[in-house]
Amino acid sequence: MAELGGMAGATAPERVTYEDRPGLVRLLSTNFFLTLITIGIYRFWAATRLRRYLWSNIRIGGDGLEYTGTGRELFLGFLIGLAVLAPLSIIYVVAERLSLGDQVLVGTLQGLYFLALFVFLQVALFRSRRYRLSRTTWRGIYAGQTGSTWEYLKLFIGYGLLTVVTLGLALPWMHVALARYKLNNTTFGNRTMHIEAKGSALFWRWLVVMVLLVAPLALAVLPNFSALVHPVYLPQPKGLPTLELPHPATLAPGFLSAFSLGFLALVWYRIEAFRYLASRVRLGTMQLDSAAKGMTGIGRVLLFSVGMVAMMIGLGLVFWVLSAVAIPILRGAIAGKSLSITTLGIIGIGIMVPVYIVLLWAMQLAAYCWLWIPIIRHLATTLDIENFPAVNEITQSSQKRPKLGIADSFELGAF
Repeated sequence: MAELGGMAGATAPERVTYEDRPGLVRLLSTNFFLTLITIGIYRFWAATRLRRYLWSNIRIGGDGLEYTGTGRELFLGFLIGLAVLAPLSIIYVVAERLSLGDQVLVGTLQGLYFLALFVFLQVALFRSRRYRLSRTTWRGIYAGQTGSTWEYLKLFIGYGLLTVVTLGLALPWMHVALARYKLNNTTFGNRTMHIEAKGSALFWRWLVVMVLLVAPLALAVLPNFSALVHPVYLPQPKGLPTLELPHPATLAPGFLSAFSLGFLALVWYRIEAFRYLASRVRLGTMQLDSAAKGMTGIGRVLLFSVGMVAMMIGLGLVFWVLSAVAIPILRGAIAGKSLSITTLGIIGIGIMVPVYIVLLWAMQLAAYCWLWIPIIRHLATTLDIENFPAVNEITQSSQKRPKLGIADSFELGAF
């Protein structure tokens, strides 16, 4: 990195910026309600509009990225993907019926079916990245991804087995190996990226995640392990029998701690891993450098969580006030037979459905405005490019671009 810095001479690093153009709330609202009205069909065009907005906000050297994909490509890709998955599901259902209840055969068929889905998922994730990069341009020059899908799949399976054998400890090596393969096959114009990274550099960070995730789970499960393995149910006078646990008070706090602290630690790890990997990427004589901070991600998650709790409390108070006013009126109407129970049910559904829809809309707005967009902004604006003038040496690539976003249509990729 020092040698590259010397090559840059007196040129200061170029900082990536994020513009925050207006119109995000209107875009998200339009996407949400059109997707709802079209029973999900519009989501392909919604994803395209959102990507165009996000890409154009990220600016390098004063020029924004551009996303050139279309909703039609994603929709057609979705139909092709269904054509692959539907026969697989039909074959599985028919084979299960022909097994005549043989448990060994049924178990084998289930294993093969989920293995096929697993392979499809990994292939889809790799190819969705290829599609998104092929539709990303800057100053008219396209990005892209080469490499073999099957080589990537072999890497995933090999490191995945190693991660399972080591009870999750080898995951940083898997993370780095997959990132290395993807980035070493990522192109921009006629240049190919190169990364030098080691899994050991991320191990202690991942160890923090393991401790905060596994330790609370162990404290919750171990005192009750024998009862969970050999369950004893206590009969109840009314209702279903309940499971007898020697230390039931440890379960809820343990799982709550694991999923809350573990999730926060995972957010912190992902951003720290991004900083490490990004700072080791080269494109020709240009070098990336990231100053992203994992604690910033944790802060955004906590802010989002507080906002969601406040939203739920406010909504609860509104319902409580409305109930206090409406219930006596409704009771009087029912007693006077001016309102039937059926009519009351229809009114209740007519009120609850719009409230539920508005709640989902508000939650989506909060997730993007308070969580995802701030994290994207942080990752972008803490990224520097050393020896940036060398970008003028890059020319357009002759590499063919994929025609359809088959994997992206199933929303398997990131933004």
